[in-house]
Amino acid sequence: LIKASNIFKIPISENRIKNWLEFSKPDGGWSTYYNNGIKISMRFPLDADFKGWFSPQLCVSTVAAWVAKDFKDSEIEAIFEKTIEYILSNQNNDGSWNSYWWTENIYPTAFAILSIPKQEKNTNIIKKAVSYILMKQNENGSWNNGKIESCFYTALALKSLIDFNAYYKDDQIQPFINVGIDWLLKNQMSDGSWEVSRILQIPFPDILIPKEINEWRNTSFGLNCLVDDHNRIFTTATVFNCLSLYGKYYR
Repeated sequence: LIKASNIFKIPISENRIKNWLEFSKPDGGWSTYYNNGIKISMRFPLDADFKGWFSPQLCVSTVAAWVAKDFKDSEIEAIFEKTIEYILSNQNNDGSWNSYWWTENIYPTAFAILSIPKQEKNTNIIKKAVSYILMKQNENGSWNNGKIESCFYTALALKSLIDFNAYYKDDQIQPFINVGIDWLLKNQMSDGSWEVSRILQIPFPDILIPKEINEWRNTSFGLNCLVDDHNRIFTTATVFNCLSLYGKYYR
């Protein structure tokens, strides 16, 4: 909502900003929840262990940075810089960042590329992230969710590449973008939407490392489950946004 408000130049109340900043942590990370309100909503005991949900997560922090970078406010700029430090210090050796809520590291890695300032001191880190994204692309232009071709992850990966290339103008990147866009265009469904897969994972609140979960359930609600994208709206909106971004820079 805050990102959209900035894009459309809609005033944002101080109270909304204050509520948003409650999710930021002193180390620069951002958590999904920060108080016992979520326990009450879920009818959990107040002493239940929610360390996974209360801890900062990179898939949350990278999106928060992507939102915060729009602000020209000294307090938010300071938090943004701290968040970027947190992101930079947590990059994996392969160039990715670990995801907590999403099934693929493509999610936080794409948002890291979108949020990290395009400054010389960050160039190697950004390029390493781009190399990871490119490594995950299939020959037909798509990106996978597990073993399944995913319109959502394809669109998200392409958004990060388009954003990268708008600044660095690397001719070697362009073919990867073009083949990805072609794949998305060829895979639109007859009703205008794009096919979905289970991209959102919901670990038990006390889980810190989702990869340690041996078995996930395929349900719409619950814990240790992989959630379906209801009515294909989230995926379709992401693809539409990706195609719009492509049109902005290449048409």
